[in-house]
Amino acid sequence: MNRTASFLIFLSTAACASTTNKGSETATQESVDTSAVDAVDTSTAEEVCDGVDNDGDGLVDNGLEFENYWLDSDSDGYGAPTGFNCTDLRDDGLGDGIYEIWPNGKEAAPLTVFCDLTTDGGGWAKVFYHDVAGGYFQSHTDAYSHNEDNPNAELYSILQHLEKLREPGEHFEFRINWPDSNVSGRNIWRQYSNPTTAPVLGYEAIDVDYTSAYWAGLELSTSDFTYLDGSVQHWNWFYAIGSHVPWNDGIPAYGPAANRVALWVRSKAVGGAEMITACEPPLGYTNLSGDCDDGNALISPAATEVCNGIDDDCDGQADIGCPYGDIAITDGPQALHFYPRNLTTNTCTFSLEGNGLGAAEKVKIAIFKDGELHSEKIENADGFSITSTIDSGLHLYEVAIFWDSDSGHWTHSRTIEGVVCGDAILIDGQSNAVASDYHGEQLGDTERNTFVRSFGSSVAGSEVSSDSTFGIAVADTPYVRAAIGQWGLRMANRLSSEESIPILVINGAVGGTSVWLHQRNENNPTDLESIYGRLLWRAQQANVADSVRAIVWHQGEADGATPYGDYLAMWTAMYEGWLIDYPNTEGIYVMQVRSGCGNPTWNRNVHRDLPDLLDLVLGHMSTTGVSGHDGCHFYNHTYVEWGERIARLLHRDLYGATYANNIEAPDPVSASWLNPTTLEIEFGDSANGLLLEPGAEAFFSISDGVEVSAAQVSGSTVVITTSAPSQGEWVSFVDVSGDIPWLLNDLGIGSFAWYELPITP
Repeated sequence: MNRTASFLIFLSTAACASTTNKGSETATQESVDTSAVDAVDTSTAEEVCDGVDNDGDGLVDNGLEFENYWLDSDSDGYGAPTGFNCTDLRDDGLGDGIYEIWPNGKEAAPLTVFCDLTTDGGGWAKVFYHDVAGGYFQSHTDAYSHNEDNPNAELYSILQHLEKLREPGEHFEFRINWPDSNVSGRNIWRQYSNPTTAPVLGYEAIDVDYTSAYWAGLELSTSDFTYLDGSVQHWNWFYAIGSHVPWNDGIPAYGPAANRVALWVRSKAVGGAEMITACEPPLGYTNLSGDCDDGNALISPAATEVCNGIDDDCDGQADIGCPYGDIAITDGPQALHFYPRNLTTNTCTFSLEGNGLGAAEKVKIAIFKDGELHSEKIENADGFSITSTIDSGLHLYEVAIFWDSDSGHWTHSRTIEGVVCGDAILIDGQSNAVASDYHGEQLGDTERNTFVRSFGSSVAGSEVSSDSTFGIAVADTPYVRAAIGQWGLRMANRLSSEESIPILVINGAVGGTSVWLHQRNENNPTDLESIYGRLLWRAQQANVADSVRAIVWHQGEADGATPYGDYLAMWTAMYEGWLIDYPNTEGIYVMQVRSGCGNPTWNRNVHRDLPDLLDLVLGHMSTTGVSGHDGCHFYNHTYVEWGERIARLLHRDLYGATYANNIEAPDPVSASWLNPTTLEIEFGDSANGLLLEPGAEAFFSISDGVEVSAAQVSGSTVVITTSAPSQGEWVSFVDVSGDIPWLLNDLGIGSFAWYELPITP
């Protein structure tokens, strides 16, 4: 039932209802059968409000004045408004439609909105709609407010009323979608800032389909072409709200232009009251609404505002006119903050420091763990420093800050949401470490997880310093806030799930870069013009540099012409820098790159040899044995497999996990001639479950050029048969670009490629 429709109610002889719309002065009465009314002389009778046709004109209560009445539960003379917001209407069991809502608690200021009460949980108020069939907005001012009384208009905006729809927790919950257009998805997120007035602050993804094109919430556009911009701090023009001009004959959206775009806001349910229309007030009803707490007679529009943290007069604001006070935080957590855990105590400790402002004499810090009070501390507000401890694990913490003027009442200052405690890992390398969505599959970000975080932006330039925020990690889009790549996200998700801890990943990789571009500037290690410096700067700003547990490296495609010794020397120099700047790192892991995309050769032998050469390189992993290669980059399922492989190594070495299968890549330890035409290659501990796929023998070669005619697995060895006697001194096993048959183990992990493995006679 539409809340603006009246209700046909029979109230007894004391009050009568009509079928008029809310606010109507007259009504269309129903005809009644008066024959049953005993001894009523209608010749001179006047109509009164009693549910009877007193004057005999065939109409009940004809000509009487009808008013709207609301239940006054606390008898203070005011009833609650009819539906504060769309979520209230959803909870009343109503269906999608146009309603009047009172989000500010005042009957005098309703908004006419379309409420979507079914999609994505329901409770959404449409605050903006643009269909290009209706043209374009003329200016920012035009897009701020347009056709406010007609939510079905092709150009509609009530963005000037956004503050009335802000959550009590000070954030907005938004949904943007492109209905019935060629862009079928939607994004649902939170942000603290009002996009019509400020840049994005406190962004938190809830259910985001599209993070490409630099999505990170909505903010006021600085261009003359659109009102709000979803491509935060980036020149790419996507996700526009309030377009002033056509873009590709439509509205900027994800990838292609859309013909229409809608923006929705959802607020928490705060309750409302049914309205009736009658000619006399029923018992317990009033013709005045707007009571924001109809269970407390001290709270109503007629009450006087006092300094108690309550909206006493129902004007939507608490403590207006009270002495100013607040808490200034000089050091402490931010939204989505990640803290590295103490491995001994499995906890994280942090401090909040700051000062009271104005009337604030005391400060209270209340920490909530998954919504339940975890700890609470009170100190004098002047120069306070409060230390708090939280547990590691899949827990979300909120840090609520209050102040008191010595009145006994605590006023809420702010709440910092989404704080976690876990382990930190770094990724570095080139484009296959960036591992973005190179093929437009849009699959990586479907694995986003609030317990996998990152810090700052992976942008490849000194502007990295403009972002010092934590974020929920993304995979598909490169060089943006919180981007960690597709295999990085799968690796982190696997570790987080297996160990029930949050994981922070900072990915500093840059596509197309040689190992020499990753070197440390010894005079300025945090040189933001360098790849090394940007990664270190982000780790230090996140305060995890001393707590990084592992570093994973995937690079080498750009070093195809680099000799073995030169690559090893530069890699070792970088490694020695890591030991200085990440002093508590427990393990470094290397992924051997695939053939193709620059034709890497001898540097791949470095990847294979590093665990035997440098103490802290605990493990290495091949990238072979899985299809999905375009000649340079890989598809989502390939990157996912890589993430699984690396996660198993880290899970074993850092967390003590054990596996029934062999989680190492097959790696030869020796080769020897059994006879002039039979060569045996021993794989030792990495040999479990070896399988040589048909055709893989083509990728073996022997130094004297004698052809390999056959190859087969025998236990922990691969036995090669040559077409003629050979006196070869080495054997190589080298892949080519693309998807080819290969040597696998029982987990499907492909063997390392290798060059010139010596053969003993």
